[in-house]
Amino acid sequence: MVNCELIRLNAERKPMKAIYPVIKDHPIPEMNGELDHDGQCENRFDCGYFTLLRGRLIALWAAEEISATQLSNMLAVVAEGNLNATPFSDESNTEANDETVVEMFNNLKDVNNYMQKCSVEWITPFAELSGYADEIMCKQFSLYLLAAVSQMRQEVVRILSDEQLNRYEDIAEFLQSSPYGVGIQ
Repeated sequence: MVNCELIRLNAERKPMKAIYPVIKDHPIPEMNGELDHDGQCENRFDCGYFTLLRGRLIALWAAEEISATQLSNMLAVVAEGNLNATPFSDESNTEANDETVVEMFNNLKDVNNYMQKCSVEWITPFAELSGYADEIMCKQFSLYLLAAVSQMRQEVVRILSDEQLNRYEDIAEFLQSSPYGVGIQ
């Protein structure tokens, strides 16, 4: 339904050029050497709204800004807000239209209100889909995100899937390798 993109910035805080991977082994020889637009390009990280929202919540939990009870309640609301998705899915399966967008925002009203009032400096830019996070904010967010993932992987009963935890690790690694920060779009 809603996607966002993290864009690595250069020293002048301008977006770095997207560098797409090249197709190496393709059954059609003429395709070898062509740009692979389906692959993950350098300097960009695509993620869904729900991925980033859950990532922010678990990072806040690892930073002890919210309790485990608050986390589980908010994650349940997020799962309910992600219309027509399985509980372990970050990707929405619902087509965006006036009705579904209104329903999603109504379901997520309390979580969104909390996130808007959240005064944790390093998480604030990631709540804005047109924000900017400097290198310090990226490092802090990524460290707490990795700490949360590490702790959750050790739990016997998990509230997030391995696939989700892998995705959050990927986000953290992207943020850590962004020395001048990221733009959020």
